[in-house]
Parts: sequence; structure tokens; C-alpha cells
Amino acid sequence: MAIHARPRARQNHGVRGRKNETRGASHMKKSDQDEKKPAKAVKKPVAAAKKPTPIAKKTAAAPKKAAPAARKTAPIAKKTAAAAPKKAAAAARKTAPIAKKTAAAAPKKAAAAAKKPAIGVPLYAFRVELRDVRPKVWRYFYVPSNINLAQFHRLVQEVMGWSNCHLYSFTIFGQEFYHPDEDYSDSCGEDCLNPAKTKLNRLGLYKGARFRYLYDMGDSWEHVIKVLDTDFVPPTPGQASGCYKGARACPPEDCGGSYGYAELLEVLGNPKHEDHEDMMEWTGGGFDPEEFDLGWKNRALQRVASRFRTVPDWRQADG
Repeated sequence: MAIHARPRARQNHGVRGRKNETRGASHMKKSDQDEKKPAKAVKKPVAAAKKPTPIAKKTAAAPKKAAPAARKTAPIAKKTAAAAPKKAAAAARKTAPIAKKTAAAAPKKAAAAAKKPAIGVPLYAFRVELRDVRPKVWRYFYVPSNINLAQFHRLVQEVMGWSNCHLYSFTIFGQEFYHPDEDYSDSCGEDCLNPAKTKLNRLGLYKGARFRYLYDMGDSWEHVIKVLDTDFVPPTPGQASGCYKGARACPPEDCGGSYGYAELLEVLGNPKHEDHEDMMEWTGGGFDPEEFDLGWKNRALQRVASRFRTVPDWRQADG
């Protein structure tokens, strides 16, 4: 029995060995075949190239889509290009007048800047007119903005032609400013303000503002003063005060106010009037209501204004 078992084991071992050899041979044949066959990875790019991706299809179709869009936008672009010169010409026509005005105004602005005084303060320009008097008596004048109301009163006296021999008052924005006289200040109450202590540039004056100036409480010569400018350029460079327009003479002092002045003109104009000779003598040989000397007014203003620079006190400045 032992002799028969051993050959079977050998036989089985031989079969198994042959099977293993067969498997090894077949494995070697497959390896040789794999080396002879081309790699499948090489075939995949070829297949990918033959079948384009969706992105590639869209990219390839983009020129076809762009062509109709270009055909649609071409007329618009053509119109825009054709309209551009017209629009530019229209814009140039609109801006040309502005540019012309700017160019024309430049020399005037430069000249105005050159005329500005070197006094370091703005100039205020005014128009003063005597109320209830016909024909009208009026002046255009300018003064430094840093003078006080007492000094302003003195300049109004000179530019109008008064003699500064009576009391005065200002009414500005509802506030009363009275001549600093001891006797009169008692009658005007505690609300009276001293004009010598109030400067023009502290009053809040603006272009177009109006206020009242009353001179001589007996004859009651009422003046209306209007602010023409708060940054005035003088006709004469460097001149801080002056008169540049006006009409007619100021009435004589103590003639009885506007009604007395009207009667005076009537008497002087009628040589047959019984009071004609007396009125001629009273006026010093006659009175011309149309007389107005611009040069004399300016010289008078300069003479009075020159005292303000060295004598600020109103009592000394009035002397």
C-alpha cells in the first residue's frame, strides 16, 4: 500500500508542475502580446480629437454667432461715427459764446483787480437821495468799510453840501443812532446808540439794503441811503473815498425843510415876487439849484477823510 501511494503523489506533483508551467508560459505569452500591442492610453487622445467636447463646439460656433451681431451693430457704429462730428460741432457752438465772454471779461477783471485800493479794507458804495425834494438831489459815493457812523455822517455832509451845524441820527435795521450830544441824548432814551462807537462793517449791511439818515431836527432833512456795493472798485486806483455821480445842489441851511425850500425856489424864480430881493440877499446873491461840481465834492471828501486816519475821535474830526 505504501508503494502505491508514493507514485500518486509524484504523479500529482507532476501534473501540478505541468499546470504551473502552462500558466507561466501563458502569462509570458500575454506579456509578450501586451508589449507588441500599442498602449490604450495613446488611442484615447486620438478618440478625443475625433470627438470634440461641448466647450470646443461652442468655441467653434462663436465666430458664426459673432458675425450676425457684428452685422447688427455695424449700422449703429456707422451712425455713431457719422454723428460724432455733428455733436462736436454743436457742443463747440454752445461753448463758443461762453468762451468768448470769458475771454472778453478777462481783461476787465484784470483791470478791476489792478484798480483795487491798497488800503487793506473793502469799500462800500452808496446812493444818497434827499426825500420830498423836487427836482431830486442825489449822490453816488464810496467810503472805507471800517469807518464809524460819526465819520460816515461827516462824509455824507460833504458829499451832499451841508454845513454840519445841526444834530443828526441814523435808523438802520430798526436801531437808532443819535448824535452824541449830552442835551439831546437825554430826550432819545436809553436805547440811543453812539454812532462814534459803531463801524459800518459791524452793521450787517448788504447790497440793496436801505436806511435813513436825518439831519437837522428842526428842518428834518430826511435822506434815504441805499447800499450799492460792499466790495467797490474805485474809479481812481488807491482812492479810498470819493463821489462819482450826482445831480443838483443841496438846499441852503435853515430854509425851512422841503416845504420851505420849494417856496424859496418859487420866490427866487420870480423877480416880481415881493420877497424876491430879500431871498436873493439871504442866499448871498442867488442860488442855482442845478449846480453840481463833481471835482469839488471829491476834494472835499478827501480833505475830511484824511483827518480820520490820524484823528479817530469824532469831536476832533468834526472840527
